[in-house]
Amino acid sequence: MIAGITIAITVIAAIIAYTLPQQYVAYAIYEIFTITNTNTNTTTTSLIVEPVAIKEYIDSTMKLKKEIYNFDVNIKQNKDNKRYISFEVYGSSPQEAVNNLIQVTDNLLKRCFKEKIADAQIMLKQRVQSIDETLGLYRKGGYIILEPSSISQIMQEKKLILQWLEKPYIIKQVSSIEASQKPVKPKKMLIIAIAFMSGFFMSIFVVLFVDAYNTWKRNRKN
Repeated sequence: MIAGITIAITVIAAIIAYTLPQQYVAYAIYEIFTITNTNTNTTTTSLIVEPVAIKEYIDSTMKLKKEIYNFDVNIKQNKDNKRYISFEVYGSSPQEAVNNLIQVTDNLLKRCFKEKIADAQIMLKQRVQSIDETLGLYRKGGYIILEPSSISQIMQEKKLILQWLEKPYIIKQVSSIEASQKPVKPKKMLIIAIAFMSGFFMSIFVVLFVDAYNTWKRNRKN
């Protein structure tokens, strides 16, 4: 009975594992937009556009996934630098996985973060205007006193802002899209191994239960 139940469950699991559709994965790394500004009073730096919380990215993607996606999407945060996240998107072929990844990131930009980009544009245009006013006063010999290093930092900040305003983004792809050439799902041998162990322990339980039931019946008759 133990052998029969174990083999039966293992065979069923093997049939399921080999009939499940194969899945490939495409992945890429993205950077969350952030920029620093120079405080002319204290010569310290601080963030003027905070990085969008990783949780918000995940929640937005999962919400879109439930609405329109029929494939798996995973988002992972870089442990060393929270500004970077990686997307893993699955498909029935390497090319489909790549197309699905592009679809996910396009939807994030077009549907989820349009308002955030608009808000950032307003904020950064105001920052550029403030920088221009500060530099104008400095050149005219106004009340603002700046060190050469501070002027360099302000100019660099303005350059970065203007570059972003030309092509605004909330997340930007910083690595090439790579796709697995071999299927990553289903893990056939793992499924079969788990089914074998589960079937084995289940069969022992069934045998012990049947034996206990037969013993109870014999004792009842006696």
